[in-house]
Amino acid sequence: MLTHDNWLCHGFDRGGTEPKYADNWRIKFNHASLNYDLDFPGSISRALELIAEKNKKIIVQYSGGLDSEIIIRQACKLGIDVIPYTLRFHNNLNDHEIYYCKILEKELGIKINYIDLDIDAWFYQIDFPKGYCYYIENFDIWHPAAPQAWWLRDVIDDIEGDCIVLNGSGDAPLFRRPDKYHPATWQWGLTFNLDGHWKRLWYSNNYYPNDVPLFHMYIPEIHYSFLTHPLLKHCVSAGSFKLSSTSTRHQLYHTYYPECEPRTKYSGYEQLMDNKENLNNPSVRSYSCAMSTPHIPYEEYIRMLQV
Repeated sequence: MLTHDNWLCHGFDRGGTEPKYADNWRIKFNHASLNYDLDFPGSISRALELIAEKNKKIIVQYSGGLDSEIIIRQACKLGIDVIPYTLRFHNNLNDHEIYYCKILEKELGIKINYIDLDIDAWFYQIDFPKGYCYYIENFDIWHPAAPQAWWLRDVIDDIEGDCIVLNGSGDAPLFRRPDKYHPATWQWGLTFNLDGHWKRLWYSNNYYPNDVPLFHMYIPEIHYSFLTHPLLKHCVSAGSFKLSSTSTRHQLYHTYYPECEPRTKYSGYEQLMDNKENLNNPSVRSYSCAMSTPHIPYEEYIRMLQV
């Protein structure tokens, strides 16, 4: 698996092309060794310390978003050297992201390595290396981020050689949905988005086991400190239907990292997606699947971590 000590497991083979419907998620770790006293930054620190023990260069794929930024900030507080890499799209299409990169460079005195990418070539030239979108049938949407992470990982490998690459994704999104057996009753639960998380990160098949593509799932303490935080527990009983990336999760980040400038969830794809003509004939490769999203009730998941 792709977490530390394989504590979070799923039922399809890593690196496959046709994942099964994954209702057989398994959580396995030594509960006696789980440190329930770690707060959220403490759990981030513990994960980084485990990664740093491998004695390799640590790279962070930094998107300009908060998920990856707090990894860099916490590593700097610990004195752990990290090397950020950021994609920079042509025609300034992701200037919103680059803006936050420049702020971080100035504030922390670090150097971010920018890799330029012609996003139009990515979408429309079939011979562009690893340039393609995934198409998700059930939702009728294009998913370009998965192969881009793969492409950038290979670029980093050419430049840096033997290294560890961290990707900031991996948080457990919370949703409300009808109870499976009592449809009139709605319940909070964790939805592990296989398409958005696992398929995106199959490039790790080439770099396993050193890479950490799902950093916020790397150790169970991160999940536990995140999901049992009073801010989260309060919201789980509220009337919202989703705790989104721009709501509660970001509020939690700002609680511990007030130096982070608030921002919306944005990437360079929006301008392309807004122009439907651009999507008439993108380069779509062999992966086309329905999303499979196992749903675990919130209270049940917390009990799994506490048993």
